[in-house]
Amino acid sequence: MLKVVQITIATILDVEPAEAREYEEMVWDRYEADFESVVSISESIVDTALSSSPITGTMAPRFMPDTGFVNPLFCVVTWCRNPHLRRKAIDILERAACRDGFWDSEICARTGRIIMMLEERDLGAVSCSSDIPSWKRICMIEPKLAEEGGGAFIRYMRAAKLGGKDDNGSILKEVFEETVPW
Repeated sequence: MLKVVQITIATILDVEPAEAREYEEMVWDRYEADFESVVSISESIVDTALSSSPITGTMAPRFMPDTGFVNPLFCVVTWCRNPHLRRKAIDILERAACRDGFWDSEICARTGRIIMMLEERDLGAVSCSSDIPSWKRICMIEPKLAEEGGGAFIRYMRAAKLGGKDDNGSILKEVFEETVPW
């Protein structure tokens, strides 16, 4: 499990802040091999846990107080636009049905499906990362825990198609919002 965390941290540290601002979400496309490693290792962990579970097809309920593979897979789901890898990462998160610290695999999978839908909608067949233009890519996710009753409010944002700016010079963003109960 430490290997997936190490790969994810190395990827994050490799991206220069100025480069991330200049290329926005397109910068993550060059890390596809790293994302593939995270997916492969995580799939192996989950498959082993599922095969050794006393209940066929389910993983024994698992909670880890520290970060395991859920956060690195969520990074793959949000940053990797390769449709095959992204869908595989979402599938692993759904099958795992576990929690690592505050990272809940089922909520991460659901959030990933929404991001994927927002980015791929109206593009036709998406076969590789470059099929998703920069203006379609979600660039920010703002979760807020609900004050009552559990759940979360999640805001997804991406740069406006025309790259317009508001009166303060900030780039305009399209915003999508949802409430996730649990």
